[in-house]
Amino acid sequence: MNKFEKQLEKWNNGILRGAQAKLAKCLQVTTATVALWATGKRHPSKGYVAQMARLFSIDLSAAQRLFSADTPHTDVDTPFSWVLRDHSDDKPAYSPADTDLSITLPVFTKMPPTYPRFFSKEARHWWTLPQKIVNEARFVFVLPGPNDPKRLLLVKPFGTWKTGDIVLVQYEHGYRLALVTKAAKTILLKGENGEKIPGKNVIPFGVVTRQICQLKFTP
Repeated sequence: MNKFEKQLEKWNNGILRGAQAKLAKCLQVTTATVALWATGKRHPSKGYVAQMARLFSIDLSAAQRLFSADTPHTDVDTPFSWVLRDHSDDKPAYSPADTDLSITLPVFTKMPPTYPRFFSKEARHWWTLPQKIVNEARFVFVLPGPNDPKRLLLVKPFGTWKTGDIVLVQYEHGYRLALVTKAAKTILLKGENGEKIPGKNVIPFGVVTRQICQLKFTP
């Protein structure tokens, strides 16, 4: 029995049977939807999580943790504890106490068609991360690469080109990272191998706020 099912049982006067149907009625969703939440095959939206927090008489962060880590919500075959570390450091990037202030982010391997707006159904996987790590990030992006096929990035929506930013872009029918080396009148972008990227040919999606796998740009 996972954490969500234990909470359902407690909420339903100690009886798990019928609890999913009861919750579905309260939230005006199908019992099948609640079953998907219970099995971890789908993650409830923030709105539903907030409603459940009120129904269960728990705070929002506790409600978020009901769906956060019995099994990792991840597109890659790596331990959840490793995902929450900086690649350059063997020590965890946060302590367990930090999870009291947490944010749940969608995980993408390609940008959804509704970007910059995201809908819950567009993300199959979600990660709950400490707020201090998330900062301004709105999503986690899994970017394949020649040296490390599991590069993990926290990304905030793109605003303007700023020198020194690492930007997630679409270029030549694929996703890649571009370092902004000049953002005055002429935007100059550099790839990870030091090659120049024509700014007019790229579509920017977001700025990397944290690299879970360390990325190095050739000078």
